[in-house]
Amino acid sequence: MRQRQEQQVAKMKDDLKLTQAQADSLNAINRDYNPKMREIFSDQSMSQDDRRAKMMAIRQEQQKRIEAALGAETAKKVQDWMQANRPQRGGGGGGN
Repeated sequence: MRQRQEQQVAKMKDDLKLTQAQADSLNAINRDYNPKMREIFSDQSMSQDDRRAKMMAIRQEQQKRIEAALGAETAKKVQDWMQANRPQRGGGGGGN
């Protein structure tokens, strides 16, 4: 998991022309928040709505740290990049 995220940040660094310090900051922030998100995701004692609300709160907190580390403009570029490059999840079947 960590290796995949670091590869993603490396690609983001190239695509967005981030400095190594900015990329290192993103990796550090991700390392801080991923265990918290994983814990919430795997906590089956909470309802799906409760998990979603807690995840949203953690993501907002994470975004604030990214903005503090990178500045608002670069943080927005990172957020847009993440949306555009998010893996598509299941479903579908496609076809005609």
